[in-house]
Amino acid sequence: MIALVISIIVMLILAGVSISAIVGEDGVISKDWIYNPSAEGYGSSKYIVNADGKAIYLFNKNNLPEEVQNRLVGGNAKDGSYYNYYNMNDVYGITSNLKIYYCENGSDSISGINYNELDQDNPSRIVIESGSKLSNLLNDGNEMSLSQVKTVNTLTLDNNNISDISGLKDLTQLETLYIRNNCLYDDALKIFLNMNQNGSLKNLYISGNSSIIDISILNQGNWEGKDW
Repeated sequence: MIALVISIIVMLILAGVSISAIVGEDGVISKDWIYNPSAEGYGSSKYIVNADGKAIYLFNKNNLPEEVQNRLVGGNAKDGSYYNYYNMNDVYGITSNLKIYYCENGSDSISGINYNELDQDNPSRIVIESGSKLSNLLNDGNEMSLSQVKTVNTLTLDNNNISDISGLKDLTQLETLYIRNNCLYDDALKIFLNMNQNGSLKNLYISGNSSIIDISILNQGNWEGKDW
């Protein structure tokens, strides 16, 4: 593993990457080297933020320089889905202080660093923009930072003509969600539940969304309270 980590760093340098600009909004993210969940409709951040508030920068292997790809074994995130990136299945990642690691099957399998060495997300980062529908419902139309949304444990969104709830991803302490009589559809629900696989959501009340046809994904959860 040590030799592999060294080879990755060497190949990044050979590829002409400034090591001071690997991680960050103007660094490797802008080159699409880091998996960007927001580009696929999963929330607003350009990197994974897990339920512990860790900012996780995972390589999108297909977008790395060819010479780097050829040196990597694995790292395809299995089927390349958001679910496998979020759950850190077969992924390589990098921290802001340039420590590279690999997870074969979840964060418990991390090698190269310890889990607590992963970056903590910026608590001042704005995750809900002012004037958005969600900001109107949560904070009188004002923007909300990461630290603010983490105070939300229960959320009632009944009867609000809502069709997309991907923006709730950053509410990592949300335990109870009432979202009855809205316009949710199957794909929107699946995206939301996939984003919350390791989240704190325990109670989901979602009846009255007539466009939801496939409830099989709902039956996979270990719910304490439910209504659909």
